[in-house]
Amino acid sequence: MASPAVRAALGVPASQVLLAASGYLVLVMAAQRLPASGFAILSSFYLLVNTIGRGVFVAIELEVTRAMAAAIARGESSAPTLTVALRRAAVFGAAALVLVLVCAPLVLGTGGGPAIVVLLGFGALSTATTYLVRGPLAAQRRFHAYGATWWGEAAIALAGAGVLLGLGVSDTDLWALVFVVAPVSTTVITLAIVLRGRLVARLRLQLSDLRDTGVRPSPDAHLTNAALVWLVLLFLSSQGVWNLVPVFVTSRLGAEPAAAAAFVSVAILIRAPVFVFPAVQALLMPSASSAATRGDREALDRTFRPVLVLLAAGGLLWIAACVSVVPWFSRVVFRAAQTPSTTVLALLGLSTLLGAAAMVPQTKLVASLRHRQAALSWLAGLAVGLGVATVGLRPELAGALAQLAAACAVVGLLWFFDRRAARGPDRAVGLPADGGPGGPLTGG
Repeated sequence: MASPAVRAALGVPASQVLLAASGYLVLVMAAQRLPASGFAILSSFYLLVNTIGRGVFVAIELEVTRAMAAAIARGESSAPTLTVALRRAAVFGAAALVLVLVCAPLVLGTGGGPAIVVLLGFGALSTATTYLVRGPLAAQRRFHAYGATWWGEAAIALAGAGVLLGLGVSDTDLWALVFVVAPVSTTVITLAIVLRGRLVARLRLQLSDLRDTGVRPSPDAHLTNAALVWLVLLFLSSQGVWNLVPVFVTSRLGAEPAAAAAFVSVAILIRAPVFVFPAVQALLMPSASSAATRGDREALDRTFRPVLVLLAAGGLLWIAACVSVVPWFSRVVFRAAQTPSTTVLALLGLSTLLGAAAMVPQTKLVASLRHRQAALSWLAGLAVGLGVATVGLRPELAGALAQLAAACAVVGLLWFFDRRAARGPDRAVGLPADGGPGGPLTGG
């Protein structure tokens, strides 16, 4: 039987998948009360909160985890690392608000008002608080408390949505507020109940020791600028590939709320496997990192062969499900009044399949500390996707083609960088030797 520590660690991917599923359930409940126009606005809000909030701040969590764990392993104070992290979080928080303003025309194009833009800003900052708490918890291997932050956020979101559903609320802004309140409420509860003040007291003691002794930790304990920038770009662009195209299409269909709601509902359903990627990577990353550290390329490739076999075996079945099951599910669960064409559904399904395949070379690159190549691949894919989405076709078809083009660009570049790395030992560009966490890359 697995030890409690192992069970707690394995529970982390499950809790992440649960939080993703709770977001879907909130949308399902909202669909029972909102008109098509309101559902399109709320779905776009949900996608943008994930893109900006999680896309920016999950990188800070992982780098805080790496730097604090390194300081703890050396017997040094981790308080200065957390102080640096808070300053960096403030900078990236301002950057997130700038991104909200950049995305404001898309939100307004879906039919949302200024209030939904303001809520988007608060949602991004609310999400940031959870990652600033999770980083120190992961660094101290407090996996039960770490997993509880995911479970708690899911429970609060579902409870809030349940109240709105029971009261028959049809105000889109109030439904969006659920996604804003859940993360920050989880942060407050975690600090007050789960931690019982121990983490805060420990950090205060470490800060006091620093003032009394004047000792400073080694520079390696601090967050590295290059690591953080490339990680933010990696997560932000990967979230953008899956989330921005549906929002862009919804904005173009602002005058056709039924069509907009139909497209965003199937897009959200078909991208659901993206939420499984982090759980799979969490299981495979330790073996991949170990093989990459030893320079054992055969072992590194062997780690991912079962994933590739599974994708090859289930690819056609997945496309068939996208074409046949997803439309029915969209009509029954999300109450969509119409369904995109079979071509659109098949293209969206194929893009998700390619995205799953992209996780293989991406995880290899991250395990080998080649974050810059991974980030550049996703940035290129995002640029391609947004470019194709603007072509003069029917918005749904343009969006599906854009999603597929983005996935093709990403998987092609990732495999190119991975194959180039396999040809010989070159220097990992973009991060110092200890400059990247060995954790999973979250999607969704």
